[in-house]
Amino acid sequence: MTAKTFSTLRATIFQDPRAIASQAYADGMLLAYNEAEAHPRRINRLIAWAKRHGEVITDNSNYTKRDRNLNAGKITGYQNAKEAINEHSL
Repeated sequence: MTAKTFSTLRATIFQDPRAIASQAYADGMLLAYNEAEAHPRRINRLIAWAKRHGEVITDNSNYTKRDRNLNAGKITGYQNAKEAINEHSL
């Protein structure tokens, strides 16, 4: 996995309509890309954690819309990173 791949992923944030509409969603995607770049072998665990955390956020009224958008952005970011990692590892 090259740094160029992750810079390409980061550039896609500005093309995602959800990221354009919500800064928290864009922040979540960026956080996910950075974490996936640092720990590419843990990507499946990161996706599973974000999905479990999303369920907690949904069930608990103490979390804000920003929290939900941030986590949704992370899930999308992790999934995009996983696809990029799989494409480059073939």
